[in-house]
Amino acid sequence: MNLPLRNHPVRLALIGLLWLIAWLVPAPKAQATHLRAGDIQAKTDTTLPVANRNPRRVFFKMVLYTSVTSNGSTAADEPSVTIFYGDNTNSGYNTIPRVKRTLVAPNVYRNVYYFEHTYNAPGNYLVSYLSVNRVVGVQNLTNSINESFYISTRITIDPIINVNRSPALLAPAIDQASRRQVFLHNPAAFDADGDSLAFKLRPSQQAGNPEDLVRTNAAPVRPQFLVSATPTIHFFGLFKCHMWGRL
Repeated sequence: MNLPLRNHPVRLALIGLLWLIAWLVPAPKAQATHLRAGDIQAKTDTTLPVANRNPRRVFFKMVLYTSVTSNGSTAADEPSVTIFYGDNTNSGYNTIPRVKRTLVAPNVYRNVYYFEHTYNAPGNYLVSYLSVNRVVGVQNLTNSINESFYISTRITIDPIINVNRSPALLAPAIDQASRRQVFLHNPAAFDADGDSLAFKLRPSQQAGNPEDLVRTNAAPVRPQFLVSATPTIHFFGLFKCHMWGRL
């Protein structure tokens, strides 16, 4: 789902990809995969005093939704993550620690990570996160367990703008869908700057292995859209959905 969020003439643009992933039918063998959904929020420097703020310094908050168990086994954990900042630098492999994990549903954790980055120059940057631990059994993806999990936020840095914030998605991505029932999800997107929000569907993406990219000092290049499977009406659950946003 792509959500364009428009802001001022100079904009901090967010592409927040919210993944709504469901359990439809258990796979025949246990897998320790766990990543169900996630989004990245961004805001420019908000430290005090105001005169000392750096317009090229950006604070980020990432939220991941992960399964507690997978096919009867304890699911893989995500205690630390790797971030690619879009300026040919990265955080290093799994160096950003999780600051909070909360059980928000019987089989779903909400994981929160904070990080920041100072860019050398104004411009457009695609900040991204990826992992190999996508959840198993997504019905509208072909063999989801073998596809990496990718979300990103696009920011535009310009010194003319003061504080500028991307929207926050306040509703947890843990909905359950039912067979032959209309599926609705409201992400409860809120923009602290009062910008109007619009939503657009977008295919899911994958972008390789973060450990390999860090080792070769590379960045995710042209993330690939995933090939969707045709779901059967005999199953029920959540399907993949992305949100794209611009401030």
